[in-house]
Amino acid sequence: MKKTALLLAGVSLLAARASVQAEASLFITDGVNSITVTDGSANDSSPLVGVITYNGLLDASSPWSINVTTGISKPNLGSDLIPFMDLSSVNVSSSRGGTLTVEFSDNNFGPLLPGSFISEIGGSTGGTVGYQTWYDLGNTLFAKTTRTADLDFDSTPFSGYAVADRPADGSVSLTLQTVITHTGNEVTSYDASMYDSTIRPNVPEPGTVSLLALGAVGGLWMLKRSRKNKTA
Repeated sequence: MKKTALLLAGVSLLAARASVQAEASLFITDGVNSITVTDGSANDSSPLVGVITYNGLLDASSPWSINVTTGISKPNLGSDLIPFMDLSSVNVSSSRGGTLTVEFSDNNFGPLLPGSFISEIGGSTGGTVGYQTWYDLGNTLFAKTTRTADLDFDSTPFSGYAVADRPADGSVSLTLQTVITHTGNEVTSYDASMYDSTIRPNVPEPGTVSLLALGAVGGLWMLKRSRKNKTA
């Protein structure tokens, strides 16, 4: 009897831990219609744990058509200690103007080692794209407490990244958000991610990138000047 009770308690504990792990969620809204897709739910077309895939219309009245939007997180990508979240929309199209917001969130990351979060995005758009990321020490899904990236793009193709310090203790949630604005019948495709700096330790700080760019411009100017003097 005791063995049975212990076995049932163990199964319950494992089930509880599994449910905690499967907290990744997608939230998509056009400002009027919205849908939340959790990992393993009926609207999630991916059978993999840690992978959420949604495609279709938000509503018959919505101008937005969502063709394969996928969020990937632990345990399929990264881990509790080394976060790596990826959000990609292969094709988001609109029949008329409007704004579509896509958010991907997961929690129970940590404890983390000292370092940085890197947020990056790249893609193409017929309109504009905004990309923001956050972490929350309260470990709450979709909580936007501490911003780690705020990027905006109005040309295509586009790409960019941001580096921000991250907490070194406790459990945190991470949230990625893209805001897509179209003025008519347009298409946007992109891939966005947020991950631990130990995964790509050689990504330079934004200030370093600026210095390198200035150095390159200065070097080009000196080369042109040298060639001009030789010609003279």
